[in-house]
Amino acid sequence: MGQSDDIEDSMYGRHQDLCQKLNMDATAASEAWKSYETIRQNYTLEGDQLHWIGCAVYVACRKFSIPTVGRPGTNVEGNCVSLTRLLQLCNLPLIQFFTKSKSWADMANMPQDFRARIEKLEANFSVSMVIFKKYQPIFADIFKDPREDTSRPPRSRRHKAVPCTPSRVFEFCWTLFICIKGAIHDISDDLVNSYHLLLVCCDLVYNNALLANRKDLLNPNFPGLPANFNDDNYTLPQTPNCIINLLCERHDAIAVEAKAIKEYCVKNYINKLFNERILRGDQSNFSGMLEALNFDGNNKAVNKSYEQRMLSVGDFDERIFLAEWRRDLCNSLEISDNDKKKIWTIFEYSIKERTKLMKDRHLDQILMCAIYVICKLVRMERNSFTEIMRCYRLQPQAESHIYRSVLIEKVSNDGDPGTTGNERSEDNTMLGENMTPPTPTNMAGTSQNFDGEIRGDLIKFYNTMYVPQVKEFANKFGSARGSVMNLSLSPLPKGKAPANSPVRRVTSSIMTRTLDPKAISASPAPQLSYCFSRSPAKDLEAINKMMISVDAKKSVGKRLLTDDTDVEMTEGSSPKKTATFVARKLENIIGERRTQNQ
Repeated sequence: MGQSDDIEDSMYGRHQDLCQKLNMDATAASEAWKSYETIRQNYTLEGDQLHWIGCAVYVACRKFSIPTVGRPGTNVEGNCVSLTRLLQLCNLPLIQFFTKSKSWADMANMPQDFRARIEKLEANFSVSMVIFKKYQPIFADIFKDPREDTSRPPRSRRHKAVPCTPSRVFEFCWTLFICIKGAIHDISDDLVNSYHLLLVCCDLVYNNALLANRKDLLNPNFPGLPANFNDDNYTLPQTPNCIINLLCERHDAIAVEAKAIKEYCVKNYINKLFNERILRGDQSNFSGMLEALNFDGNNKAVNKSYEQRMLSVGDFDERIFLAEWRRDLCNSLEISDNDKKKIWTIFEYSIKERTKLMKDRHLDQILMCAIYVICKLVRMERNSFTEIMRCYRLQPQAESHIYRSVLIEKVSNDGDPGTTGNERSEDNTMLGENMTPPTPTNMAGTSQNFDGEIRGDLIKFYNTMYVPQVKEFANKFGSARGSVMNLSLSPLPKGKAPANSPVRRVTSSIMTRTLDPKAISASPAPQLSYCFSRSPAKDLEAINKMMISVDAKKSVGKRLLTDDTDVEMTEGSSPKKTATFVARKLENIIGERRTQNQ
């Protein structure tokens, strides 16, 4: 009885925490909990209970409406709770939400209009998913590929209108499309009409770029451009250049249907946006939306308008599709699909059959080791550990301590090394579970002892811990051994990939991005450079002399940031604790050069 009460209190606490994060009012939150309790008493709710609480919260929000501020007599449905936010907090995938919502409707005997709402929501998601896959090649046909956008953000703190980039136009066009699609009910869940609406939106954005003379946005190979577009004496057209016929021919659509949607749906809605001051530009021909002075305001206003409608009708956020064109780590390393399956197979083996490798370690550490062992077995020499970690640092979740500070083994209280790997028992809890893990600043390098834990870099972990555990299984993938033919490979996961971006997160609040070398102005001071594996030793000695010549009495105003390539490549060497920063850097560089020359 006591255990049942504890579970009840735990679930009620999770419900309260969810409602607080969603900023729900007390009435809707109480209604959701009463509904959940009633259903749980009459039915067996399988799986994570928070998923069912999420369904109850969504139903409760749909029943309530709140008055708007500044518009007397009008109410907003949905309690201003975002479905996307709700699913994120409940860790509930959208597909599972559709299934569980239908089951919840049956158990709670919900009215038919709620069931129709869920079915329309599911149909809308299916349409948007198909349309977005069509959108990417259409946009790349008209405009420059947003994935090749190398523009840098402005460094000045002063507010200045910056011209939009292809990636921002890509997002703006999609947001404008889903905003119009959601406002026109006959189009929102119709695949054919939605596809034609997408072509009309692309035509609208194209004409804005053309009339603004934004050659940096348009694809020079697009056949719909004016005949003299690439000439020096090119003059801007006075009227928009409709490309709907061309788009329909190139992308299998019906021109008559697209023009009808443009004339009777899109024009009316765009005029409405201009009249409500959501869009700024020339309303007579719907141009000027991409102008530097208007674009930021237009982009924010369209997003805000879409968010208001999304909160009102309880729809999911269709902007989630904008993350689909990101690339994963294997794509950055140019690994073939067959080798990806090998990597995923040995990765699954590591976490299923060698589960102790996961204890007190990061999942990315195991994944990078799996990538390296397969690259080595298939003789992909260019993908060294340094290259793998370089590509890993481009991912938004990357942290330097993940590959610099890896648990090697635990030691007992008297200083003797404890058992490692599969020799360590499950109840070996010599250290407290609440021990603060090492940070990148106080724990980088190899063979360091930190509160009863011996830690080192990822290479040391790979050699001492990972290889002995997976060596027998990994040998089956060797190309010279031929045994891979009899080994079934695991299918690749279908999850979305993280970004292949030059942006790197240094801390939770600091982001860095590699500058274009052409944009770096020349300094009047003498420049010293050193290229690893290419520059002579005298260049390194010159840098060393310059660093040593600095007056030791002068305090350094800013802390020097360690380079991410500062990974110890030798197993036995360990920097002395009394060594200076420069000495440790030089020791690491010498170790890397020695390893590369072997």
